[in-house]
Amino acid sequence: MKIWVLSNNWTTRRGFVAEHGLSLLIESDGRRLLFDTGQGFALPINLAALGMKPQDIDAVALSHGHWDHGGGLAWLANNGGRGLPLFAHPMAFERRIRRSELSDHDIGLHEPGGLRERFEMVEVTEPREILSGLWLTGEISARHEEEAPDPRHMIDRGHEPEPDPFRDDLALFTRGGAGGQGVVVVTGCAHSGVVATLEHVGSLTGASTVEALIGGFHLSGASAERLRWTIENLRRFAISLLAPLHCTGFTAIGAFQSVFGGRVALPGSGDWLEIP
Repeated sequence: MKIWVLSNNWTTRRGFVAEHGLSLLIESDGRRLLFDTGQGFALPINLAALGMKPQDIDAVALSHGHWDHGGGLAWLANNGGRGLPLFAHPMAFERRIRRSELSDHDIGLHEPGGLRERFEMVEVTEPREILSGLWLTGEISARHEEEAPDPRHMIDRGHEPEPDPFRDDLALFTRGGAGGQGVVVVTGCAHSGVVATLEHVGSLTGASTVEALIGGFHLSGASAERLRWTIENLRRFAISLLAPLHCTGFTAIGAFQSVFGGRVALPGSGDWLEIP
C-alpha cells in the first residue's frame, strides 16, 4: 500500500502547496482511492505535480462533510472525475456551521448545483468494503466522554441549529502486514475520537495492534488532560507508525513525538508513506 499526501496543513516538497485541509491518495493492489479532497485549492496542483490526473482515480471516499475535506469534489467532477463512485455517509451533505462569538461560519458541502449528482453516490452507514481489502468503518457509535466533539460545530436544518453528532464521521481501514495481525487506519478528522475509532476498528477486525495510524485527530487546542488521556489510550494499540496530519495540532504532535519517538512521521503535501 502506498499513500500520497495530496493536501495537508504543511508541505515539505518543492512544487507542492499546502492548505488547511486533508486529501490522501491510497494505492492498493493497483487501484487508487482518493480519501477526502481538501479545500480544493491544493488538489489540482499537487495531483499534477505527482504526474497524475482525475482519470487515474478509481473511487472517492469522504470522511465527513466539512469544506476542508470535500471542497475539491466540484473540481474533481468538472475535470474528468464525473461519475466516479463516491462513498459517503448520507449526512455528509447537511448544512454545517461553526459558531463563534461574532457570527456563524458555513463549513459544510451543500451546493446549489447538486454535488452528489455528479458522482455515483454510494451511501455508507455500516462497515463496507469499497475497494479490495479497503473498508470504511460506517458510523462509530461507541464513543468516550473525553473525546466529545467541539460544541461549536452545529447542524443547521432551517430552524434552531443543534449540536453536530458527526454520525457521518468515517475512517478507512485495512489489514496490514504479511500475517494480517494488525490494521492500518486512516482518519479524516476523527470527530468520533481517535481512540473510539481504533476501538471500533478492533471490534470489526479482532485486531489488537495498529501497524499504522494516519490522518487528522482533531486535537488542535485540546487540553493537557485530554492529550494525556489520548496518549495513554493510544499506547494500548502498540502503534508501529503514527502520522498525525491536518487538525491534530502542533502541541499534540510534539506530545506524540516525545512519547512515541521515531514511530512518528510528519509527511507534508507531496510526501508519501509505504505500508508493507
